[in-house]
Amino acid sequence: MQDNPLMLIPNPVSCKVDEGRLSIKRDWFLMANEPLLPEQVTLLQDMLGRALPRDYAAKYQAMPNGHAANLLIQMDPEICDGKAEASILTVKSDQIQIAATDQAGLFYAMQSLVQLIGIAGPSGEIPCCTVTDYPRYAWRGFMLDSARHFQSVQWIKRHIDRMAAIKLNRLHWHLCDDEGWRAQVKAYPRLTEVAAWRTENGQRYGGYYTQQQMRDIVQYAKLRHITVIPEIEMPGHCNSALVAYSEFSCSGQPIEIGDEGWDAYKQVTGRLPYCAAKPAVFTFLKTVLSEMAQIFDHHLHIGGDETPGEKWDNCPLCSALKTKLGIKTNVALRTHFLNQMHEHCTKTLGRQSIVWTDGVDEQTPQDQIVHAWHAHEAATAARLGHQVINSNHEWVYLDYPPRDADKHTKPDWMLVLPLEKVYHFDPTPEGLEPEHQKNILGSESPIWTEHVPDEKALEKQVFPRLIAFAEALWSPRWGRSFDEFKQRLERFENTTQNIHKTRAQPVGVTV
Repeated sequence: MQDNPLMLIPNPVSCKVDEGRLSIKRDWFLMANEPLLPEQVTLLQDMLGRALPRDYAAKYQAMPNGHAANLLIQMDPEICDGKAEASILTVKSDQIQIAATDQAGLFYAMQSLVQLIGIAGPSGEIPCCTVTDYPRYAWRGFMLDSARHFQSVQWIKRHIDRMAAIKLNRLHWHLCDDEGWRAQVKAYPRLTEVAAWRTENGQRYGGYYTQQQMRDIVQYAKLRHITVIPEIEMPGHCNSALVAYSEFSCSGQPIEIGDEGWDAYKQVTGRLPYCAAKPAVFTFLKTVLSEMAQIFDHHLHIGGDETPGEKWDNCPLCSALKTKLGIKTNVALRTHFLNQMHEHCTKTLGRQSIVWTDGVDEQTPQDQIVHAWHAHEAATAARLGHQVINSNHEWVYLDYPPRDADKHTKPDWMLVLPLEKVYHFDPTPEGLEPEHQKNILGSESPIWTEHVPDEKALEKQVFPRLIAFAEALWSPRWGRSFDEFKQRLERFENTTQNIHKTRAQPVGVTV
C-alpha cells in the first residue's frame, strides 16, 4: 500500500510526516521568488480564503520585504528531475514552502495545501510534512455532453473548480449532436435559432452558449490549468444541424419533424450524415471550426464516430465521389471526409485535431490524436504511432449505472460501472509494448447525457466516480488499495467544503 498518512486525494508520489505542527495564523503573507501575475495571486488568495476560517486573510507581497513569509513560493524547473506539473510542498513549524517546476505544479500543490487546511479543522494545526508530487499522465480529462441536455454556465464553472481540486486538466466539451447544437456560430445563425431547440415533454427545450460565454469559460478554466476542447461532430451525429440547414444532407430535402416536434431520442427521421460530396458542407464545417479556433486553444475534436455511412449508398454524388477517388467503402469515404477537416485544422487554423477511433487505420493522419473508446482501439492506435486518449467505455463512461440497483433507470445495453472498477482503471492497455506505451497520453472520463436530464442527475452520475478516475490518472500505479482509498474519499468529501456537491441549477430553457 502506498504510504499517504495525510490522506490526500489524489495520492501523491510520496508523503512524509515530520515531527511538529504548524499553527495556522490569522494573517498569511505569500511571497514568491519571481513575480506572480495579478490573476494568479487573486486565485491563490481565493483558494486559501475558502479553506481558512472566515476572518483570516491571505496577503501577497513580492520579495524581498520586511515580513516573514507564511507561505514561500519558489519556481524551480529543476526539481523532481524537471517533470511537468511537479511540486514539493514542505510544511515546517514556522513556514510553508512550495517549490514547483511550473505554474500548474504550484496550483496543484496549493490544492494539496487546501486539503491539509481542511483536515486541520478547529485545531488550526497542520502536521509538519513533505509532499512530493507530479502526475502519471499528462492528459487527465472529463468529457461533458451539453448537446443532449444543457447545463448552465454557472454549473460548468463550479464543475471546473471541482475538476481542478482533483487535478484534472482537460475539459472536452461535446457541443453538438443529433439532439442539439449548443455553440453560437455567427456565420450560420440558424444553428442557434433552430438547431439549439427541440420539443421535449410538450415544450420547446434547449439553449446555447454565446461566443462570449464560451470565451469566459475558456479563460476561467485556463486560470485553473484546464484546457477546454470543443467537439464539433462530423460526418455523423449531426441531425440538429441538418434540421437547420437541410441543404447539407445528401437529399437536400427539409427534414420532416412531425406534429410533436423533432424527437431525436426516438430517431424519428433516423440518423443522417453530412453529404460527403457537396463543397458547401466543407465550407460550412470549416467556417464552424474557424470560429471555434478563435475561442478555444490548442485542440479541436472533430468527432468521426458512428457515421451512418449506409445513407451515402443512396446518394449519387457520394457514389460518384467514391468512384473518382478509387475507394469502395463508406469507411474509406468517412476517412477522406475527416482528413480534409484535419488538414484545415492543422494547416489553416494551427490546431491539432482529435478523432474518435471507430476504425483507425493507416489512412488516419499520423499527427492526429486518436480518442479510443473500445477496448482494443487504444493499443491498435498506439502501435500505429498515434498519440492516444484511452477512454475505454467499460471502465470510464460515467453515464453507465454505478450499481446494480441503478440498472432499472438505464437502457439494458449499459454496463454496470462501480466505483472500485473506475479506481483500478489503467489507461495503458495491458500487453502494450514498452516502446508504444509513450503514445498513451492519458484518458478522459465522459458523461453522455441522453439519460441524464438535469444537473442533479448529472452530479449523481459523476461523483464520486470522477474522484476515483482522477486518482487513477494522477497517482503512481503501484501500491493501490481501494479500501484505503474509500477512507480517504470519505474524509475528502467531509473536509473540502462538499466539493462535489452543488445546488442543481435550471437546465435548458423552456418557452
